[in-house]
Amino acid sequence: MAGGTPAGSAAAELRGATTDGGSGGNSSFGGLCSANGGGGGSAVMTSGTAPTSFSGTPGAFAGVGDYVQGGGAGGGAIRLSGGEGQSGVGGESRLGHGGYQRASTGVGGAPRGNGAGAAGALARDGDSTNGAPGANGIVIVHVLG
Repeated sequence: MAGGTPAGSAAAELRGATTDGGSGGNSSFGGLCSANGGGGGSAVMTSGTAPTSFSGTPGAFAGVGDYVQGGGAGGGAIRLSGGEGQSGVGGESRLGHGGYQRASTGVGGAPRGNGAGAAGALARDGDSTNGAPGANGIVIVHVLG
């Protein structure tokens, strides 16, 4: 049996009322093993016009099983001015790729594969954008015999 490969969400530059994207769904095989989903795009940078940067978010802890792997951290965000910045890239996992970062207003890229994190959303010039959800975890069962 194998556990999942959860990854971190990315930092985002956001303005106004927004919500985090939320983690991907957890997976399990009875009570024997579980795999956590990847993190959703997070709102970690407040609105403003002054140059600043924020670190990315940590990757999620590994699930439970014979072979488990935690996820990679999400990338940091940077703001150069009120109209220029870049969101963080989503965290990688062993079975998935994190979402792409943004330099224009919009939701961060969705993850591909299993257990990866979503990229941070970017909002500028008074916009507000919610985060994207992370990818679902996966449990792989090997049947021998």
